[in-house]
Amino acid sequence: MNLLNKYSLKITNDLISNKKETQRIKDFIINFKNQEKKSLIINGPTGVGKTSAVYAIGNELNLEVLELNSSDFRDEKSMKSTIGIASKQQSLFFKGKIILIDELEGIYGVNDRSFYPTISEIIDQTFFPIILITSEINDEKLKDIKKKSLKINFQSPTNQEQFIFLKKICLEEKIKHEDSQLIGLINLNKGDIRALLIDLELITLNQEIKQDFLKILSGVRNKKDEVAKGLNKMILSGDLKTNLELLNNFDVDIIDTTKINRSPILFSNEDALFYYIEDNIPKIEGSDLSYLFSLLSKADIYKGRIIKTQYWRFLVYINSLIAASTLTNLDKEIDISLSFRSPKQNFRLWPLVSKRKTTILEKISNKTHTSVSRSNKEIYPFLKTIIKNNPNSELIKELDLNMDDIDYISK
Repeated sequence: MNLLNKYSLKITNDLISNKKETQRIKDFIINFKNQEKKSLIINGPTGVGKTSAVYAIGNELNLEVLELNSSDFRDEKSMKSTIGIASKQQSLFFKGKIILIDELEGIYGVNDRSFYPTISEIIDQTFFPIILITSEINDEKLKDIKKKSLKINFQSPTNQEQFIFLKKICLEEKIKHEDSQLIGLINLNKGDIRALLIDLELITLNQEIKQDFLKILSGVRNKKDEVAKGLNKMILSGDLKTNLELLNNFDVDIIDTTKINRSPILFSNEDALFYYIEDNIPKIEGSDLSYLFSLLSKADIYKGRIIKTQYWRFLVYINSLIAASTLTNLDKEIDISLSFRSPKQNFRLWPLVSKRKTTILEKISNKTHTSVSRSNKEIYPFLKTIIKNNPNSELIKELDLNMDDIDYISK
């Protein structure tokens, strides 16, 4: 069916929410030459239509949209040779141009030291509107860019707006469904329209939403909710013994030896508690972050020693250090983030991507018309559960997976 491509936003009249915000973006582009600020930041949750709105406006105004994202830039030189030149050079056929920089928060490591100052410099000199997209507007690194930019916040669509949208698709595609199933999908995706379309296609077979598929999908998503609750329990407990018990009860793979051919010990790439903690520690205010990160660093060292020596007793130390890294004086829950940076944005995740998995993700990506990164985060965990429960599923045939692929996914 390819619902994602068919029902992605083409014109602004098709918006299901954020209509006033989209009109403000359009006004900014139309009046660009008469404005003091030459860039605009769109902030909002994942999948609510930030990028799609820009493309829809570009279509309506007959403007070229030059999209770049953070992973396209290696250093200051590469940025100036792409964005810098594009911001001053006329587009093909002398059309106007919108420069769109997506995943603004996705710059980590070496290149983020030059990225933000260079972007700020390019904004001062641009001949065309620059639109930056982020889901983390309060990031300190965006401070200077925010001063030079208009800011627009996108909100998640209401449940009613999402229900009307899904109902319309099901009627147009003649998909048999129950209203309760649509409500279940909406509750799972929490306002992410892109994920909503992907999931609708995943659980639809022979023009009918399969309740069994919806249950499996719910289990995968609820698992992440349990991780978030568990992490907050660890942060609030203040007791090492309690944290060790919580750690042992997590429904996540802390150790995984199946991801690459060398079979070292690795923290798993879908539900790795180590990376969840590493990504959320900076949110813990009032704590000695350097000390907490030093504990994780030591855990990483022990992981390396297991790889070299195969002495698995070190696993006890790894778990103890991870449990200790969440000991804080915090008395309230934090907003746990369960999303991973892609390997391009976090060099520590490179070892977790095998050639076999990359090949599988490319197949999924081609069939579902999504990026490899999104296939990994949104579809692969669901597919893994499907294969374990029903290895002869029609969905597997649709994705052109062979027996080696199925064997790998089922591990």
